[in-house]
Amino acid sequence: STGVRRLYWFAYDDGRTGQLYDRTTKTLNLAGVAYQQVYNWMLGNTMTERCSSVGSVWTCGFSGNKGYLAQAIWDTDETCNQGKCQTINYQVEKTYTQYRTLEGKTIPINNTEVPIGAKPVLLENHSR
Repeated sequence: STGVRRLYWFAYDDGRTGQLYDRTTKTLNLAGVAYQQVYNWMLGNTMTERCSSVGSVWTCGFSGNKGYLAQAIWDTDETCNQGKCQTINYQVEKTYTQYRTLEGKTIPINNTEVPIGAKPVLLENHSR
């Protein structure tokens, strides 16, 4: 949202840092899956709201074809430790009916509440 048009992942094959791929299993690791999910979230969409925060909760707005609306949301006060991440239940607009996780899951929103934490989720008004 700050105007960066392109990003190069310089150390993707470093072997020590920036690893997105497991050479043994020849599959994406968890970081690679998360990177792929964020790429999919943004592909074909337009950023309609710059990323901004209210307290520790950050949001970035997107729109797409056929009335698609989405919002990436996360809370910088929450933490992760050894693969376990804290979340809080957060009230979202009724516009959003489902959310996507960095692991690639799509989950229906019940009672306009979504668990948010250090890892972003993508709120959506419908599937693309």
